[in-house]
Amino acid sequence: FAWTSAQAIPVIDQVINTASYPEEDRDNNCVYLGNIVVFNDVATNSEVVSDGQNRVITIGLIYKALHTICCERGYNINVKDVLSHHHELEEARTEFAKFVENMNGSTKYGDVYRTAYRMLDMYIADQDDAKAVKDTLEQCCLANIITCASEDLAHEYFMNLNASGVPLTKTEIISSFLQFYSDKYKVKMSYNYNELVEIVEAYYYVMAPGAVPASLNSAAINMFMSKYVVNSRENFVKFNEFMK
Repeated sequence: FAWTSAQAIPVIDQVINTASYPEEDRDNNCVYLGNIVVFNDVATNSEVVSDGQNRVITIGLIYKALHTICCERGYNINVKDVLSHHHELEEARTEFAKFVENMNGSTKYGDVYRTAYRMLDMYIADQDDAKAVKDTLEQCCLANIITCASEDLAHEYFMNLNASGVPLTKTEIISSFLQFYSDKYKVKMSYNYNELVEIVEAYYYVMAPGAVPASLNSAAINMFMSKYVVNSRENFVKFNEFMK
């Protein structure tokens, strides 16, 4: 974990910003964490984060700060101590324990935790606000999970991602979904690459007829494709028919 508070603040801001929306609007304003590259560790039979540790652990520290605030204020919300439950945060859990033992000390985790605590403490006025933050962390943090077969492949993918340094466009996000799942579901597809965003937005309003017309951001497109288009072969075929 190498992030400072300055690097974590934008993520904390995103969480608070999304939580401030009415519940029905949060899906279109998700916290998008970008690409998370993982690989299967045969020795431990678990998935290990190769790229994205800072973002994953920061979300864990925000959740930890929320847990502390809820306990201090006596809010009746089931907020678990995430650092005691998530195997990806083993290193954070160990270092954080040292921080807790010496609250006046400073660790790389402690600085981010204190910043998250201060920002949440200022934002949360009541139990409803706390629940909105909890729901955002649990339901509205989206990432493009890239699973590699080995650590070497994960490292190669990580190097390629960081060499480009360019985030995926909305069209690229949609195209990557279609390419992967057309192979997985063995569905032949034909579409105009330059029209993909318009097609997905049109299909969104078919699936959500009461929605207010708006341009979907990258996080919303990621969520919509995952939840309504590629979650089953049946839904994927329906979307393919819609595109024709």
